Amino acid sequence: MTTLWLVRVGGEKALRAYDSQSGELLEALPNGKMLKAEVTHHRSHAQLRWYWGLIRLVHSNQSRYSTAERLEEMLRVAAGHCDTMITPEGMTVKVPRSIAFAKMDQTQFNSFKDQVIRIVCEHLIPGMDEGKLRAQLEEMVG
Repeated sequence: MTTLWLVRVGGEKALRAYDSQSGELLEALPNGKMLKAEVTHHRSHAQLRWYWGLIRLVHSNQSRYSTAERLEEMLRVAAGHCDTMITPEGMTVKVPRSIAFAKMDQTQFNSFKDQVIRIVCEHLIPGMDEGKLRAQLEEMVG
C-alpha cells in the first residue's frame, strides 16, 4: 500500500499532492484506472494536548473519579467509544476502546471530542456552557 499526503484546495472536488514526495508517488499511479483509497484525516498532537487539558480541568472540578485516567476511561465509555463484553458470571461490562493515533483519525477524534464536551457540560459540570469551556481550554493549552 502506498501512503500519499494529499490536500483539498478551495472548493475543488479533487485532492492534490501535499508535498513533492507525494507528488512523485501520485505520478507513478496509472492514468485512467480506478483506484481504491482509504482517506484519513491525520491526527494532531495539539488536539491530544487539548483533550488531556480538558480531562485535567474536569477532574479538578469534580470528586467522583479518583484519577484523571479513570475519568477519561468513563468518558470514552459514556461517549460510546467502547466494546461490550459478557463476563463468565454473565455480567455485561463496557471496556473503553483506544483513542491512539493508529486507532482513530482526526475526523473521528473531532466527533469523539464533541461528544465528550457534551457529556461534561450536561452531566459532570451541569450548566457549563460548551463555548466557554472550549475557550478556557484554548487559553490553557493554546
